[in-house]
Amino acid sequence: MEEKDKNRKRKPLILHPLLFVLFPVLFLYAQNAYLMRLKDVIGPLVEFVLGVVVLTVLFTLILRNKVKGALMATLVAFLFFTFGHIIEILPDFRILFGETEIGRSGLIFLIWCLIIYYSFKYIRKSNKAFLKLTRALNFIGLVLVAVQIVHGGFVLLTRVDASDTVEKNSPAEQSAYPEIRPDVYYLILDGYGRSDVLREIFGYDNSEFISFLRDRGFVVMDKGHSNYCQTLLSLSSTLNMNFVKKLGDFDRNLKDRLPLNEKLWDNEVFRFFKNRGYKTVSFASGSSATEFEKVDFYVSPSWTVNEFRNILMTTTPLPLFLYDEKSQYAQHRKRLNYILDKLPDIYEVTSPKIVFAHILSPHPPFVFGPDGEELQPDRTFYAGDGSHFMDRGGTVEEYKNGYKGQITYITKRIKKTIEAILDRAGEKQPIIVLQADHGSGSGLSWLGVNKTDIRERFSILNAVYLPGGDTSVFYDGITPVNTFRIILNQYFDTDYELLADRCFYTTWAHPFNFIEVTRQLGPDVYQPRYYAEAKPVDYRDINKPKKQGTKWDTTGCFVLDDDGIRVDLGRKRHDTGFSISVDNNDDYTLYFRDDTALVARMNISPKIIKEGGLRVDERSIPERAVKEGFDNILIIPYGGDQRYSVGHMSLR
Repeated sequence: MEEKDKNRKRKPLILHPLLFVLFPVLFLYAQNAYLMRLKDVIGPLVEFVLGVVVLTVLFTLILRNKVKGALMATLVAFLFFTFGHIIEILPDFRILFGETEIGRSGLIFLIWCLIIYYSFKYIRKSNKAFLKLTRALNFIGLVLVAVQIVHGGFVLLTRVDASDTVEKNSPAEQSAYPEIRPDVYYLILDGYGRSDVLREIFGYDNSEFISFLRDRGFVVMDKGHSNYCQTLLSLSSTLNMNFVKKLGDFDRNLKDRLPLNEKLWDNEVFRFFKNRGYKTVSFASGSSATEFEKVDFYVSPSWTVNEFRNILMTTTPLPLFLYDEKSQYAQHRKRLNYILDKLPDIYEVTSPKIVFAHILSPHPPFVFGPDGEELQPDRTFYAGDGSHFMDRGGTVEEYKNGYKGQITYITKRIKKTIEAILDRAGEKQPIIVLQADHGSGSGLSWLGVNKTDIRERFSILNAVYLPGGDTSVFYDGITPVNTFRIILNQYFDTDYELLADRCFYTTWAHPFNFIEVTRQLGPDVYQPRYYAEAKPVDYRDINKPKKQGTKWDTTGCFVLDDDGIRVDLGRKRHDTGFSISVDNNDDYTLYFRDDTALVARMNISPKIIKEGGLRVDERSIPERAVKEGFDNILIIPYGGDQRYSVGHMSLR
């Protein structure tokens, strides 16, 4: 009797079913903590915890033993959450059983069911107490959960607070408060490319759509480019009317996107309109980065699933049971159609209002054929683009075919939506901004700019409807960072200066390690007259020669940021040559200007020297600059190790 009492006391707590459910949810959050909010995890966590508790109780009642019941619940939970990971590892295949075809998902599910069945039979018949196994599973579960808590906690504790580093755009404070305040629609077609690029890469001609826009009064930029190659960066820049590096102290090695996301959710454009009596309206997008939930009207279908739940579901066999209209792809398809259907109805919301709609198309996944056919990609749900699409089993050919079909359909739908918005508005015509956040991604690599077709990725649809406004200020190469600067100047009498049209590539892993690609995109995008942010330097302070090999950050050197410097000469000059010292492994462009007018430009490419530091070059000034004269020189860095420096520049 005493021995039995000792055994009872030694029985371990049964924790492992809960731990083996907590682990996969916390693991997924820890892996995506740089992208998603902690609150997105709470709902799924509670649901799965309740589910495993019910499962444990059921198995306990069936087996009449709580230790055995807990073991079965843990086994089911383990197999449940590893299902999607196993599927991703295996190559796609089909097996024929008579007339029945079974794919990898069906086969793995069948194997999982057999494992559960035979495990149940073994545990039920066994006379073992399974106490050692219970202790082992408790220990393993505690370790796994603890690691995820530490990982996720580290991200939260080290999160950058960029709230005090935003560069304020003061012209808004002095703006007018007009009696007539038009509604504003900001519509993002994710990944919608520019017309010439669509023809060249996908064989798709959208000239009819572009003609429609122009006939309705839109100005369409024929050389439209995005400022960034990622959605979060692009939209944060556009809606804050500034470059990302001006929005916070984002270290180039930072991986955490949420501090920037806070700037997007609480952006300057929305604040501007809110302060002038506008209502804010936003649609549920399905992407956590663009879920503007703290608006006056958040328009969401009742069946919507957030991004975290979608990713979590793909790790389980649940998608196998979501057929047709209930599948993840079908839900995504419904959401896209819902936004396009409901946008004209927003007219009924009291004016004035600003409406934001992020339409995740023609971006992958490709769920529409050219006539709206419902497509079901033969892989777990995933919305990755570029090389991420290829990593999940996609091919360039599949991407091009899918993109062409989807953009064909989306173009038809957005045309009808715009017609409906304008027709319902009557005399109170709204401002409409129709833009892409970036271009298509068939040639995009998230691993490096040298592997990426930057022309494809940065070429975008950019069209603006300004009722009663002056559209001539929108030039072909303008980028989205200037869109709302112009709109606010036009309608609210602000005095925003236009920023330089600059384009930056970043990898997915390091979204703030900016590599400028403006020059590579050609003269269509680069407008040097707008480089107002270049730091002014008096020629007399920079013409003192430096020796080759001088350390790049030595006192007397000019350490540059991405904006570069403007050397003011004090008078128009016609010199024929110059001496310059710059950091040896960086790439620079020099723009010889007469006031803000570009006269000539030239490049200074990297040239590694053994001793490191500054290298000294003797160069001739472009003939046109010598002939026409110049009174200032822009020196803009374009790549290298980002330790940009100019030691001296001396004309001769």
